[in-house]
Amino acid sequence: MTSRLLNEVELQIITNELNTKTIGSLSADDRYNYQIDLYSEIKLLTGAILHPVGSRDLDMQLRVLDIFITTSPRYMRLTTAEMRHAFYLNNQGELDQIYKHYNMPLNGEFIGQVLSAYLKKKAGIHARMPEIMDMIKPKLELPAARITERD
Repeated sequence: MTSRLLNEVELQIITNELNTKTIGSLSADDRYNYQIDLYSEIKLLTGAILHPVGSRDLDMQLRVLDIFITTSPRYMRLTTAEMRHAFYLNNQGELDQIYKHYNMPLNGEFIGQVLSAYLKKKAGIHARMPEIMDMIKPKLELPAARITERD
């Protein structure tokens, strides 16, 4: 039934939201390690530039991006799966537009554009949730009381 109410992308967004840890629930070390993995994946996906491993510039780049994420309550409520999925949806053209970042250093502007577009798409799904829930929940129909002249 949900497949008629949500398309595959929307269903995956809801699944990612419900089934993984939020960024805010990770310890500082786990969040930092997660972001290293994520940004390495984004580098391969988009052609964005990460500074060389072991360099002071990479450490600074990662710390600034971590501060960028952690100072946003909206981003901290995203799950790890949602963050990753947002960048794939961007490249697949599923967001409001495709944000390109080929051959440019990975930065907060690009990450913010993608995550904000993802949050906008997610908000559209959440706005439809009352309608979706009404379709999923069976309607409880009570028998109508018959009023007679005696009553």
